[in-house]
Amino acid sequence: MSPVTVAGTLTQVLAEVLAGCVVHAADPSGAPVLFGTFASSISMQSGAPDLRHAGAVAGVLWRGTAGTRLGLPFRTGGSLCASKVPDAQAAYEAPTR
Repeated sequence: MSPVTVAGTLTQVLAEVLAGCVVHAADPSGAPVLFGTFASSISMQSGAPDLRHAGAVAGVLWRGTAGTRLGLPFRTGGSLCASKVPDAQAAYEAPTR
């Protein structure tokens, strides 16, 4: 659960990642840290994740930028598609560069 706004959610994500980094620093194993996140908006009609929402896309870009600025490897969810199989819906919703 997170705040309703995209900015609030991204602030919470950053706080959670930094808290995880602090806890990890106490581990003497020397294992690497990964900035790994996933956040999405939920459709109020169906309750299903709405991965095509502009806020979700902006969130991926913001989290990637934050990970880069912190010097941490970054990993997030897939291609922001609500399709369950590789079909026409998946092709239609897939982000392009």
